[in-house]
Amino acid sequence: MTKTGRPDIISEAFGDPADPALLLIMGAMASMLWWPEALCRKLAGAGLFVLRYDNRDTGRSTKYPPGEPPYTFDDMADDAIGVLDSHGLDKAHIAGMSMGGMIAQLVALKHPSRVASLTVISSSPLGVDTSNLPQTSDAYIEHSAEGAHIDWSDRRQVIDFMIKDTRAIASTAHPFDEGRMRAFIDRLRPEGRTDPFGVEQARDQLRNSYAIIEQEMASRTWAVGDAFTMADCAASPALFYANKVEPFGDKYPAVKRYHDRLLQRPAFIRVIEEAQPYFKLFPYNDG
Repeated sequence: MTKTGRPDIISEAFGDPADPALLLIMGAMASMLWWPEALCRKLAGAGLFVLRYDNRDTGRSTKYPPGEPPYTFDDMADDAIGVLDSHGLDKAHIAGMSMGGMIAQLVALKHPSRVASLTVISSSPLGVDTSNLPQTSDAYIEHSAEGAHIDWSDRRQVIDFMIKDTRAIASTAHPFDEGRMRAFIDRLRPEGRTDPFGVEQARDQLRNSYAIIEQEMASRTWAVGDAFTMADCAASPALFYANKVEPFGDKYPAVKRYHDRLLQRPAFIRVIEEAQPYFKLFPYNDG
């Protein structure tokens, strides 16, 4: 982790500093963790020196009283350049998401010599918009307006609003997993200030899934009968990590037996061995 000068802007780097740099700028209400670590590492593996950072008022960067931000988008663009400076970089590819896309455009306009390329995601052009891109939906505008009535010092209200926000912008091609999203957002909070109720809701969803699998596997060896199939391949990683988050214990013996059979498969043993060096990245890993 690296800090710039005042305000404190916390950043994180992945990859070889000798590779071309890529600076990732996230949007409103979102810390750098919304750029998934797996994505950052994959980009680094492709030959980029990847930087992500917390904008002001997010993550571990400097925060101000709710409703009284003493800064502008221009200042946030300068923060991005400050991240490059803190890592000793003259130039970087810039990618911005949502509000981060607006900041990225300002970076390119204010500091063109520092920008190798510009990628704008889920955002709109600054100035006169001739792009003919789809505009923000009325439903999302209405949702955003509700933010004016949120007590931003009340973590429960903020978390609930963020859940609604992620649901509003989620892909329509995939079901929205509220339990998983709530658990993820909860893990963004400082240690000791998590949301036990929200986490328990997510654990309840896991236990409900276990109960369904328990019934299905009570009289089966594998997911679709007596033969090992691709369905079992798909179940293997899901159950492996689920058991770390919410252990099966003695309540789901059929699930545990099924999981144990999966662990004995040679291919799964090999995958686990190859993944061992990366287990430290999994937040629930106990060794």
